[in-house]
Amino acid sequence: IQRLAKAYCGQIVSNNGRCDDFFGACSIDGNAKNQVADTLFDRFIGDLVNQPLRADVTTEIVRVIDDLGCANGCNGNEAEVVLQATCTAVLASAAVTVN
Repeated sequence: IQRLAKAYCGQIVSNNGRCDDFFGACSIDGNAKNQVADTLFDRFIGDLVNQPLRADVTTEIVRVIDDLGCANGCNGNEAEVVLQATCTAVLASAAVTVN
């Protein structure tokens, strides 16, 4: 599941147009990290019957973004790595795969 999620998310972030369509921008603004988390929640978790709380998911995704070095924002290859990692984490999570 993790490999498939990584491949799927890799296809999203490797194409700037696709990445921009999915995330709104293929960069991470230090002030808009919640937007990345909300996008991932809405696209992957939002409609599931027994989903975790949005606030909990947002908090964890923002922590991952910060831990991966984008606490103050990032772009280019660094943003792509972080967006792929966060996308993969949500898509391969129990919240998605168990439901």
